[in-house]
Amino acid sequence: MISSRRRPIQAKAPPLRPEVDLAAIKVRPNHAPVYFIRGNKGLSLVVLPIYGAGYQSTLRADLALEGDLNTVAGLSIYEQGETPGLGSRVTDPAWLAQWSGKQTANTAGEITISVVRGTGATPFEVDGIAGATRSTTGLSNLVRFWLGTDGYGPFAEAP
Repeated sequence: MISSRRRPIQAKAPPLRPEVDLAAIKVRPNHAPVYFIRGNKGLSLVVLPIYGAGYQSTLRADLALEGDLNTVAGLSIYEQGETPGLGSRVTDPAWLAQWSGKQTANTAGEITISVVRGTGATPFEVDGIAGATRSTTGLSNLVRFWLGTDGYGPFAEAP
């Protein structure tokens, strides 16, 4: 279980260039808490705090990756202020369950996970929510940002 207590993320890096700021956060912190869960066979889960712009608010979430660091174990949104009944459906447990088992990157290491309109047909695609396109696009962008080279990507690749 992950504690619901949150410590503020501190020590910010220089401003992000607009072309790499998929999460629309402007400045990325230098430090963030990362949670490692180990089992009998080594690393079982890594939980990454992520945040970024939705449609009407900042979405804050925890992204859990399996030990291979390429498979989503789960996604939990703990703070959002999206439109009630529309964008707020990003917190629907049934929709969040679709993220589990999705692959984050292709064999070339490119971050390919995304929310798509209609039915996600590949291991990298999550079905979108009708009426919540901007909120789900924002969530898709922030997940891609945090998994990429300007987010946790270098950390995940470290030995």
